Amino acid sequence: MKTKAHITARGKSRSIFIRLSYGAYEVNTDGIKKYRRIEYFTGETVKPKEWDVRKGKHKNNSFLNGQIERACIRMEKIYSELAYDGKLDHGALKEAIKGDIELNDIFHKERIVEAREDYIPPFEFIERYIDKAVVSAGTKKDYRNTLMHLKEFDDFRGKSLSWKSADYQYYLELVDYLKEKRLKASTIDKIVKNLKVFLSQADLMDGIEVCQDFKKMVSGRSLFAKVDKEETDHIYLTESEIRQITNANMPDERLGEIRDLFVIQCWTGLRISDLS
Repeated sequence: MKTKAHITARGKSRSIFIRLSYGAYEVNTDGIKKYRRIEYFTGETVKPKEWDVRKGKHKNNSFLNGQIERACIRMEKIYSELAYDGKLDHGALKEAIKGDIELNDIFHKERIVEAREDYIPPFEFIERYIDKAVVSAGTKKDYRNTLMHLKEFDDFRGKSLSWKSADYQYYLELVDYLKEKRLKASTIDKIVKNLKVFLSQADLMDGIEVCQDFKKMVSGRSLFAKVDKEETDHIYLTESEIRQITNANMPDERLGEIRDLFVIQCWTGLRISDLS
């Protein structure tokens, strides 16, 4: 088990996070090991030129380095306590680190900003908007999926989204996080598009001051731009292959019905949800 501080990959200022690695892994369908790590976002930022990547420290800020060292020691202690009690698993370790008062106190993350009475936190606003939005059921489903990813990203980085922190840096870190989850470019684009919808709606409300980065353009391109498109393989069956499936003998009526639905999909392009 080891801990080390790192910084995020993009931006003029980078977020500092501490990674705890302890040898846990899962094996995917291809038999490849994927190691599981805990990443605790400190809420602190640094310019890349000020960061010593090899040592995992700030080059000049000894106070910040002291905070990082204390946080590493605390994370290692949390790990040891769970292991000693026989309660060590990835989920329990992640929750223990995320909610640890002493660890959050090191970076003053326990501080609460007093909000006006008419202030609505982002996720609460988004949930209300989704409930009231006059859109199709499919669009609402996409909105809720986006909200789920935004909440998971907050859990991952260890701090809460606010209207003023929804800036370009937030966008870059969100996209990097979604790429790490191996989401398709089209899915990431949809999440970013929905985020801009939420920010636009909130920007119309009195009492909510939204960071304006989502509106900004550089060389005719939105700061919250689409990610680079990836090549997609379009897989399909030939007519002769569909005919073979159509004429195949099924061992029972149930499989015959499934086969018939599949053949209808091949000829019509309907999704299974539409057929259902």
